Amino acid sequence: MNDLNNIEKELGQLIETCNKELKSLTKKDPSQRLKQLNRCQNKVAEIKTKLEDFELEVLQLDKEEQPKYKSGIDALKKSFKALRNDLNAKKAERTAEGNPLTEGLLSKDLEQMNGSF
Repeated sequence: MNDLNNIEKELGQLIETCNKELKSLTKKDPSQRLKQLNRCQNKVAEIKTKLEDFELEVLQLDKEEQPKYKSGIDALKKSFKALRNDLNAKKAERTAEGNPLTEGLLSKDLEQMNGSF
């Protein structure tokens, strides 16, 4: 059970860390912003996997012990959902800003350029 408490705490810390990274995104340097977004995307995938594993571990406990972790799982899921929404919003901001190198090109032009390599 102590292991489950540690996992729950670790998940909370991972979510908090990723939230801080998203809030610290700067608009000054697009390449750094992209790197941070990619790091957060990877962390979100890691958190999702660990959250699913944690939930399975709790389901394997006796029925009497499961309710102890139910509220923790619900809180983690809620935080994770908010994190994912924030990440998607930040990614949407990035795509809305556009890329100055490809600005003005139609998608078919981009496909032709990509196909020529």
